[in-house]
Amino acid sequence: MSTQQTQPFGIPKSDQKSSRPPYEIAQDFILKENYEAAFPYLKQAGEANNPLAYIWLYHIYNQGYLNIPINHEEAAYWKQKIIDSRKWYEAEAQNKKGSRFWEAQFALGYIYANGINVQADLAKALEHYKAAQATGPYSLIKCFCAQAHFQLRQFDTSLESYQDALKMKPDSVWALNGCGNASIVLNRLDDASKYFTEAIKIDPNNAISFNGRALIFMRKNQDLLARSDFEKALEINPVDEAVQVNYIKLLKKLNKSEAVQNLAAILDKDVKGKLRNLSQDTVNQLRNNFQALTGNDYGQYLLEHQKTLEQTRNLLANSAIFSSGQSIVPPTANPGNKNSKQSEEFNLASIVLEYYAEPYGAKEEEKQGSENVNSCIIL
Repeated sequence: MSTQQTQPFGIPKSDQKSSRPPYEIAQDFILKENYEAAFPYLKQAGEANNPLAYIWLYHIYNQGYLNIPINHEEAAYWKQKIIDSRKWYEAEAQNKKGSRFWEAQFALGYIYANGINVQADLAKALEHYKAAQATGPYSLIKCFCAQAHFQLRQFDTSLESYQDALKMKPDSVWALNGCGNASIVLNRLDDASKYFTEAIKIDPNNAISFNGRALIFMRKNQDLLARSDFEKALEINPVDEAVQVNYIKLLKKLNKSEAVQNLAAILDKDVKGKLRNLSQDTVNQLRNNFQALTGNDYGQYLLEHQKTLEQTRNLLANSAIFSSGQSIVPPTANPGNKNSKQSEEFNLASIVLEYYAEPYGAKEEEKQGSENVNSCIIL
């Protein structure tokens, strides 16, 4: 028996007296990518010791799907069942005319792809997937092939494989998300956006689609749209680690953007001769802070963002930060500057540099494209 006796979904009354084996019914739903509907039938088949159900139960519990949360204890239970059934899969995979040939080949491919009691070997996984593809459901297996190519960093081949899957099943959310993720890595952002948007139209409760589109918005500096999609993804799946990581990156970026504007506004005042009380050393430090924070020389930034700076300057011109004699940051943040009127701006710049330059300095920009997409590829 499985370690967990309760299950989130039941078998509909209309199917409770069905003469069809539970796994066959589950397979119908799997091919439609309706894993929630397949789940109770898979549980029933698994409890009846059907080795083909073990693969899917491990997969679902290991990755989670909508209202079926990740459950490591259950995943470990079904993983052991897979290990114990290895000889059965191998025997069935030898019988090319057998009714279980493609499913056994698929199971072996999955075992090698995920390193289940063997050394993970994606090339060998692809061999088994392609053998299964000859007689099995093309779109489903093609998606597993595409995922293996993605993990091998063969992104063009991965995209082509997902596109082939879409030709057979145009409403495949998995294939659409896969095309989107591969397109992001290939820097085809407009294409990726179309794939994710189409996936959202088909399934508005898919966190992967919202996460993918949010990454594109983030790349295009459409940060408010990115934030909306990340928050929608977390609303759907609050425990999705990939979404959480990317959302935190965005929040840091938004905070950095605000800090840059404040620092730019200070330097803009200096350009306009409004900070005459600042020493040249302090002004130079501010400029250095700005370059460390943004990777850009302030003068070039000023030329490219004059309109934004003007708006920011007008907003801050009458604020307390420039008009009061009190610092808005703790005195300990001031690195030795004894002049309180000079310290207000210098303190702000120092806080900005200390807090944001490390995660979002010039070096970070070189890592663009490292957002977590691969871990998002789940069913």
